[in-house]
Amino acid sequence: MDIRRKNKKHQQLSILLMLAIVAVAAGCLALFLRSPSSPEAAVTAQPVTDPQALDPNQVEMQDPDSFSPNQEGEFVYTLNATPYFAAGDKAGNLLLLNHGSNEYDMQVDIVLPGETVYQSGVIPAGCQVSEGLLNRPLPKGKYPATALLHILDPMDGEILGELEQPVTLYIATNG
Repeated sequence: MDIRRKNKKHQQLSILLMLAIVAVAAGCLALFLRSPSSPEAAVTAQPVTDPQALDPNQVEMQDPDSFSPNQEGEFVYTLNATPYFAAGDKAGNLLLLNHGSNEYDMQVDIVLPGETVYQSGVIPAGCQVSEGLLNRPLPKGKYPATALLHILDPMDGEILGELEQPVTLYIATNG
């Protein structure tokens, strides 16, 4: 009788262990396969080490009270690290935000190896560009790219520093 009880207890523990392993595997798979259409913002504070102006209709002002002051020498920005485009010739959800706490303007280029596929123009402090078109349509696919952030003097547009941020462009269908 004692052996049956031990076997049954061992069997129950084995089943619980297998269920736990399956749950962890399912969670990992869900994280791996999550949708790229939800923005994954990259917020970064970096030391600060004549581009075309934006169409005023693309620039959105931010609430100046929503930003805390920067530490001296910091430049704070937000960008979507996984911009999604329904088609290669449609606007994508870029979310390029120059925080209102910054003293400097910024301009963003998104580059693939050997090619600039997006240029934002000047984004003043406290403004953002929510969406934008690529310079040319890209076919359906996933494109590892680099966002080059140019930190600009608001008086003369001189580049004061540059930052690089890895991004991945997602194009859902051919344009």
